[in-house]
Amino acid sequence: MDFKEQLQKWHEENEHRKIIEAIEAVLPSERDFELTSLFGRALNNEGRHNDALAVLRSVEETGRNDPLWNFRIGYSYFYRPHSVKNVVSDYEAALSFFKEAVRLGDREADTQELIQYCELALQNLRANPEAVYEYADERLSTRCLK
Repeated sequence: MDFKEQLQKWHEENEHRKIIEAIEAVLPSERDFELTSLFGRALNNEGRHNDALAVLRSVEETGRNDPLWNFRIGYSYFYRPHSVKNVVSDYEAALSFFKEAVRLGDREADTQELIQYCELALQNLRANPEAVYEYADERLSTRCLK
């Protein structure tokens, strides 16, 4: 089993911490786009959404045209802890990346569901600015990502 096959096996077994540790052992200069994207996915699945954003942003030039990269960075914005200050901008960013993922060929039901949630949340926040406090405090249950 090669390295990326092992990472996929750990992903299927929800062993995201093992993935993070294995990829951290690889020098950043030796990580290709796919490995970096898998690193971002594992960080997201461990609830480290701000770290995932930083990792995924490091390959943004290549990722812009990749539906999975767009989904993963949208996921980071969607699930990172929201403050009153960033809740609207996070949902706007997440929505933008999810829509780009779809434009690039993502046909997953999860992506469509997250788009609908972002649109509803933004509609609610624009109609009732006081709702920002409710959304900022909300902690959504995370699910493993693609």
